Formats: sequence, structure tokens, C-alpha cells
Amino acid sequence: MESNVEDLKSKIIDLESRIKKIKVISLISTISGKTKIFADKMVYQFVSGFEEEPKHYEMPSLYWIFANLCYIIEKNCYLFLCDKGKRFLTNLPHLYDQAYVKNKDTYNNDNYEDINVLTVYYKDLIDRIMLWINDPNNNVSQKEIYLITNSMHFNSRVNEIMLAIYKNLKTNIHTRNRLSPFSKINLLEDNINSILFKTIIGGYFIQGNDEEIKDYNFYPDNQRPSFKKFIKSFEISNTLITQGMYIKFIEDGGYYKEWLWSLPGWEWREKNIINCPEYWFKKDSNWYKYHYDTIIDIGLFYNFPVTNISWYEADAFCKWVGGRLPLESEWEFCATNRGKTPFPWGTDLPCLKKCNIECEKINESNVMEYKKGNNLYGLTDMIGNAWEWCLDSYLPYSNFQMDLLNTSISYNNFSQKKKIIKGGSSNSSKFFINPQYREGIFPENRLLNIGFRVVKSL
Repeated sequence: MESNVEDLKSKIIDLESRIKKIKVISLISTISGKTKIFADKMVYQFVSGFEEEPKHYEMPSLYWIFANLCYIIEKNCYLFLCDKGKRFLTNLPHLYDQAYVKNKDTYNNDNYEDINVLTVYYKDLIDRIMLWINDPNNNVSQKEIYLITNSMHFNSRVNEIMLAIYKNLKTNIHTRNRLSPFSKINLLEDNINSILFKTIIGGYFIQGNDEEIKDYNFYPDNQRPSFKKFIKSFEISNTLITQGMYIKFIEDGGYYKEWLWSLPGWEWREKNIINCPEYWFKKDSNWYKYHYDTIIDIGLFYNFPVTNISWYEADAFCKWVGGRLPLESEWEFCATNRGKTPFPWGTDLPCLKKCNIECEKINESNVMEYKKGNNLYGLTDMIGNAWEWCLDSYLPYSNFQMDLLNTSISYNNFSQKKKIIKGGSSNSSKFFINPQYREGIFPENRLLNIGFRVVKSL
């Protein structure tokens, strides 16, 4: 009898171990599969001779970003994947670890490993992780799950950056050559002609998150610790600001009305001669934009969110309509239904039926398309489609303690100059995006898929 009980316990432990491994493998396959595709495109782009990189917006070089990714994976997984003599990048922390990089010029120094070498090494790292997990003699411990999940979280962030850089490279090529065809896509419904505001009654809620890993979703240290926060009542636009709405701002001369702009925003606009979003141009009274290797007629995409705009532009638009950008706490208050649900739509994890994520479209979508993902107040796209600028600077919460195993998120990263973005984009991973997720981006950044919505105080 005792033998049967022990056999049963052993089988349960074995089953739990296999389930654990399947979930970890699914996570790695989903994230790394996209990276391999993007990396191959990058290699082709550079081999083809188009080596111009967007070294503006405080963004590091593509070479450094990809080397940094390999470095983080190697660093996290080194102890159970490598012999001591086989380190490739972690012997060079002064080049590849942002905790050691003192000179920002290092980010744009191309004297790194060849991009082909890095992509081959990345694939080798992933293959070795998979082999190790699949080995029946290896039991994946909680710490090892944490380190792998940590690595894949960083990997998913790099995927978004690589895709943004790839878009910039392709667009720059076709901007020069002017060879792109015009695309035609039908709208799902009539244009949204005005901003609809929803009234949100204030109250207390818990902001932030104390989790590290839950259901194989990783929660970075910049979300911790959670704290009680009081929110005053306010109004918020039920959708992201659309391209159609933004055209009205442009046509009304919003880019030339200095009183709408903050002082640094106006100086930035004047210095860089900014008069429309990144990739946009006007021809014969119509607005178009470059999108990878094609040109699209914005008139056919009025209900898509305006993206690739700076915090300064979003701030000016909000003032133009008599509002402001949302505070991070207000945004999170809405995305969690006043702190009552883990996601805008309820308790289910993010999926493609509820939000535009996972590079499924590699593009934004109609702001009314994912109605199953609405929050209880009818706000759309609070997860996925486009990142959303917030009013606040990117600073740690009170009593913050940095995760020493995950310095890539927080070390040397918080800054009064950076602004918070929330919600994720069409290229974000379902394994990591949640209402508490926060990133800090310099306000002049127009490379990433960032949009915004408007808030009015009551």
C-alpha cells in the first residue's frame, strides 16, 4: 500500500515537472521564434548595404541592442548551460551590460561582434536552453524558471525595438527611392469624428504589483512595491486618439501654435522642423504615411490610432482639446476597473480575441475592433494596439528595491527626463503585458508605436 502511494506521488511530481517544462518551452518558443525571424530580416537588410540606423531618440545601435540581448541570456542562463571556458559575451560587461556602460557613446559604437555572428550565437543559446529543459535528468527549479523567464521578458522588449528599427530602416530606404505603391484597405466601420469621454468616479485602489512570476508571466521590479492610491474623479477618452482626430489638430495649425507646447517641446519642434507625425507626408491635400515598403492613404485608416509621435506632440494635442495626458495612476485605475480586476476585460490572460498583441498584425488596428477587450466603462485598447504616453516622469515607487537578478530593467534607467508609457502595443508579448507594466521613454522618441488618450480633470 505504501509503495503504491509513493509511486503515485512520484508520478504526480513527474507530471508536474513535465507540465512546468511544457509551459517554459512554450514561452521560449513564442518569444525566440519572433526574434529569429526579425534577426534574419536585420541581417538581410545590412548585407544588402542599407546600414543606416536610427541613432536618434536616445536609442542604442542595433548592434548593441542585439549584443545586449545575447549578453543578458548568457548571463542569466550561464550557470546551467555553459562551462566556465565557454563564455562569449559576459567577459565584456563594459561593452554589453548597461550596469557597467558608463559612456553613452558605447551604445552607438559599431565595433562589436559581427551581426551575423550574434544571430548565430543567439540561436545556439536558445537551442542549448531547449536541450537542457528537455533533458529528463534535469528538473527545472523555481530559480531557473525565474532566470529563463527574466531572459525572455528582456527578449520580448528587444523584439519590439528591433521591429521598430526595421520599420525605420525600410521606411528610410523607400523615402529616398520613392518607389512604394499605394495600399488600399477598407475600414471596419464609419469614421469616428469626435472624441467621446467617459466619466470615471474616483476612489482608492492598489497601484503596482508585488508579484515576480505568476502563471509564467514575469513582473519586473519597476512595478513594485504596490501601494494604496487615491484617485480623483476625471474624464478620459474612450479610445486612443485616432489618425483622423489628429489630422484635425494638424490642419488647425496645432504644430505652429506655440502656446499649446511646453517650452522644451517647442524648442524640440523648432530645432527638428516637426510638423506632422513620423513617416507622414502630405500630397495634393491628402495625408499619407510610409509603412515598411509601402505607402498608405491615411484617409483609409482614420480610425487607427496615431502613433510614432513624441510625448511633446501628444501633450500639445491634449491642450488643444482642453485636456491633458493621463497620470499613470489614472490610467492604471481604468485598466484594472478601479483595482477590481487584473485586466481591463476581467480575469482571463491576454489573448488575440481581446487585444492586438503578439505581432499578429505587426500593425495597429481600428480602435473599435477589439470590443471584447473593453474595460467595464467601455474603454478600448487598454492592452495592446499602441503604447500610451502618460503625464508622469519615469521614477521608482516609494520603497523600491532593485531586483539584483534583473538589473536590465531598473539599473541606470529611471530618469526625471523620461516619460511613462503603458499598455503595450501590437508587438507586445502576452506573457508580460499587464496594466501594471511600465516603461520609461525619452519624450522626443517617435520610433516606437506609442499613441495616447486624453484626460480632463473634474
